[in-house]
Amino acid sequence: MLVAPDVDRFQTDVPWDRAGDWPADVRKAATALVSVHSGYQSSGWIRDFSHDVWRAFVSFAPYAYGSDVWTKDMKLLAEVNDEGTSLTVRVLPEQLPEFEDLVHGTRVVPLHEWNRAKDS
Repeated sequence: MLVAPDVDRFQTDVPWDRAGDWPADVRKAATALVSVHSGYQSSGWIRDFSHDVWRAFVSFAPYAYGSDVWTKDMKLLAEVNDEGTSLTVRVLPEQLPEFEDLVHGTRVVPLHEWNRAKDS
């Protein structure tokens, strides 16, 4: 996994009112992330996590309204928002080809280019 070696903590919301639209494995992942399985829940910071909890987060994040992953020094590594319609990932230039392979040809715009285009 591209960012996994640098992950120190992560968090997500779990909007249980949307659970009817989730596949069974995503509902199972959500139950691993929060202890209350109704209403709108937040995982809070998850640190010192097992591989299984990380996999649950990765499985569930595209179904959340907001999920984010941070380094130990609180640099944002990845953010998935609005049920997977928005993705931000911090990668080093040498990691960009691997990331582009992971997103299967979806247009990848480096932040400095996005900001320049948005401001013009």
